[in-house]
Amino acid sequence: MLDRRMEALAVTQHGLVTREQAIARGLTPEGIRHRVRKHRWHPVVRGVFRLSGAVDTPRQRAMVAVLASGRFAVLSHRSAAALHGLPGFSLDPPTVSVPRHGRRSLVGVRIEETLVPPDPHVTCVDGIPCTTVARTLFDLCGDVHALRAERALDTALARKLVTLPGLWRMLVDLAEHGRAGTVWFRALLEERRGEYVAPESELEARFVELTRRHGLVEPERQVDLGDDDGWIGRVDFLFRSARIVVEVDGAEFHAGHVDHRHDAERDARLIAAGWHVLRFRWDDVVNRPAAVARSISFRREFASPWQREPAPKAVAGGQDVPRLFCSPTDRDGDFDGAVPDPDVVAEAWDAWRAEVDFGERFVPGYKAVSTVDLLMNAPFDE
Repeated sequence: MLDRRMEALAVTQHGLVTREQAIARGLTPEGIRHRVRKHRWHPVVRGVFRLSGAVDTPRQRAMVAVLASGRFAVLSHRSAAALHGLPGFSLDPPTVSVPRHGRRSLVGVRIEETLVPPDPHVTCVDGIPCTTVARTLFDLCGDVHALRAERALDTALARKLVTLPGLWRMLVDLAEHGRAGTVWFRALLEERRGEYVAPESELEARFVELTRRHGLVEPERQVDLGDDDGWIGRVDFLFRSARIVVEVDGAEFHAGHVDHRHDAERDARLIAAGWHVLRFRWDDVVNRPAAVARSISFRREFASPWQREPAPKAVAGGQDVPRLFCSPTDRDGDFDGAVPDPDVVAEAWDAWRAEVDFGERFVPGYKAVSTVDLLMNAPFDE
């Protein structure tokens, strides 16, 4: 009966029990030693045991750190961010917040002293006590690089894990105690007053950072666009005055043929509605930010409606692709109300990407053609 009760408890704690929990449920110290001798329980750290058959995982190690750190201990900071699913953070090594003057030294565990967290700041994820998302974001502002904390905050907002009013309430609760990170946390919230739309991915956050670093006007984010036929879709970024749409394509969302086809069809409708569409990949934004900024700046200088521009041509896959956006009913290329042909756009786009991938891998000194070249056949110096 006692073993069943301990096993039921261990299921909720990633296969772990503590000495204190065992004694509270009726086991004696000798009973605990007996189970250890029979290899039914395995000591992990002092006072914490893993039941036989339980698998060692990052979450189990995080639970060990919390259980071994005593009453009121919770997973926090970077480890809590990882537990909440915020990208760029890891559970290992575990970081645990404990009440002030309750610090314990544990090998491989980072201990942070704090006031006993009030109940609104503590939650439980997969059985592991941890700080709430809002409190975690506050703690990160005093723990990691400013841009890293900003991206975590924007990701949490985009995923609707927190709200701006909730973050302001967190600031009011904690600011009076003079905690580390208060100034930066307040600055981030001040920047996000009003109709703020958070980037929905790490790639989008990096693109926003790119526009700031290179002196571009910060674009609108996550904007719904349409035409006479109705809603076209939600675009990542919009430079409204220049009529430029920028899409940042992560491999996670744009890897397959169906995705390329859908992108091409949507791009065709956007172009027909008078928007200029530029697409950039992770590699472009991260490894060639200056080239991306120059592409956007160049396109802004030629922001006249596309219908008034000469029929565009591009070099893709090593051959000319004339009248890139002309439909089969508009072979003269005068753009007299013709809708861009999605098949041609998709074919040219795939060929261009294939050429870039081949060139970057096998051609020494290869310089990728920009998306501006693809759209306008404009000279571009990488």
